[in-house]
Amino acid sequence: MALDAFVLRMHGFPAGRVLARQPAESYGEVAGREAPDVLSEDDCESIGANEITYPQIPPDVRARVKSIVVPEFGGLDHLPDNPQSLKLYPAHHIRAVDS
Repeated sequence: MALDAFVLRMHGFPAGRVLARQPAESYGEVAGREAPDVLSEDDCESIGANEITYPQIPPDVRARVKSIVVPEFGGLDHLPDNPQSLKLYPAHHIRAVDS
């Protein structure tokens, strides 16, 4: 995970915790444990939509998480720089799933 943190820092991402799955843990379990306000991920087109994290989050937590799904390899450059703005990001630019 130190290498992941290094790569993020080298590309100008803000400092913060880097999370990883434990053996036999799903991404949904990690996201459910962390309960983010916003979860941004790609649509997993090449490996199957069943790999998208948001639907794997427990329903009681998922109801409080805004999901932003971007096309695979579509990048994140079009998303706002301010994380608070992601809560209000219009769905017509991306496919968004809100509970």
